[in-house]
Amino acid sequence: MKITLIENAKEIREAFTEKFTMTWDEFLSNEKEWAEAVVEKYSVTYDQLHLWDFMDHRAISFDQSLEFLRSLSDEVYFMSENESYFDCCGIEIDGVEYKGGVAKMNAKELADLIEYEWYETYRLYALDRYLEHTVLPGDLYVFDVSMEHLLVFTHETDYWELEDEQPMKCAASRFCMMCGFELPEAVTYEKISGLLKAELSSDSSFEIELSYSCSMYFRQLLISKKMKEDHSGYAYRFDYDSTDTVYSTWEEAENAKIFNGLSLKEVSELKGVRFDIIKINGNDYEEV
Repeated sequence: MKITLIENAKEIREAFTEKFTMTWDEFLSNEKEWAEAVVEKYSVTYDQLHLWDFMDHRAISFDQSLEFLRSLSDEVYFMSENESYFDCCGIEIDGVEYKGGVAKMNAKELADLIEYEWYETYRLYALDRYLEHTVLPGDLYVFDVSMEHLLVFTHETDYWELEDEQPMKCAASRFCMMCGFELPEAVTYEKISGLLKAELSSDSSFEIELSYSCSMYFRQLLISKKMKEDHSGYAYRFDYDSTDTVYSTWEEAENAKIFNGLSLKEVSELKGVRFDIIKINGNDYEEV
């Protein structure tokens, strides 16, 4: 595994920032609601935000990000947060940490390294141990030499609340972003809704794992249909709904306000949202 530190890191970072991020003024204008809620209320400055806070790119799953990275045939650049970021962790090479540094390595080898360090960190965490001397920071920016493709691997997870109980599921839900890659054709919400509605009439359990995403947001969820405890019939539930509420009809389920105050049906109406089916009854989904 060969990692090469780039000497003209400053020039590359400047070109990267200009290409992929919003300026402070653009951020305050485009993300006005978020800025008012966080930036102005807590007097947050530029150096207290991640670079990905200034991006407006498609959110995707961790698995999809690794797949995209492995599809690149040449070496790629990767870098940490800006050195000025208040909690910057750099790239560590031969025991030396390079904050704000830029390095390059083979795309497939980098994908393997990202996957290993991320999952091994969570595996050891479950054993009350820690992975020492990691190469990569928690927030990582990967891009090709021409800056036509970008992948962002953040330290955030969708299932953060499962960190203690199901650490590997939490790890798999890493929040990532991309630019310049072509996603497979999305599944319409009408198809998902019709599938779940029809399933309630069948005399068997059913489980569908899916995701929805838009700019700066990704949610992976599991909807299951199981027999009620009193054996009076089947009902739906969402895997991360802390109330463990069950819904006797699909109409009840899709209109339940459990997605940050929105229902799944309302989420389907958000601008730019897309749905993807991941698994059905534990098997990888393939479009027929």
